[in-house]
Amino acid sequence: MNFHGSLRTARSEPYVWTSSKHLVPVYYTQARSSVPGYASVCASGQSTTTFCGLAASQPDTTVLYCDTTACARNPTVDNVHLMKGLTRVTKSSGLCTQPGDSGGAIYVPALGPHGEHGGVRAVGILSGVSTSDYCTVFYTPVYVAQKLFHARILTIG
Repeated sequence: MNFHGSLRTARSEPYVWTSSKHLVPVYYTQARSSVPGYASVCASGQSTTTFCGLAASQPDTTVLYCDTTACARNPTVDNVHLMKGLTRVTKSSGLCTQPGDSGGAIYVPALGPHGEHGGVRAVGILSGVSTSDYCTVFYTPVYVAQKLFHARILTIG
């Protein structure tokens, strides 16, 4: 067993699931907010297969979340959560995240340090999705999560 802060893990491996059958290496982490308009951001969650084409439209966003349908119908100060420092990414059509995808990987396909194919740059952790007409996803950037939890994302290379 390895111990990392207060998190106990059986083993630590710098890989991320990009689908239910594909585990790929994490070569890098995003050191700062995604550049607005970057249209190659991908998301992967437990309920939805991997999809790409998300464009970062608003870094450092504050969002009010309801996590139940009762909250969505009647939001109150007791059932709404305020989350700061998220990044908003959107796409106009196609597959989008579903309930159950929270905690999934937000990433960009990347070549490894020696030109290896099939890896990723870890960008964020999926935090939620909007119910608007467009696919609007909010994620916690990895650099924010690392700072918040005093942690480090493992990488290969």
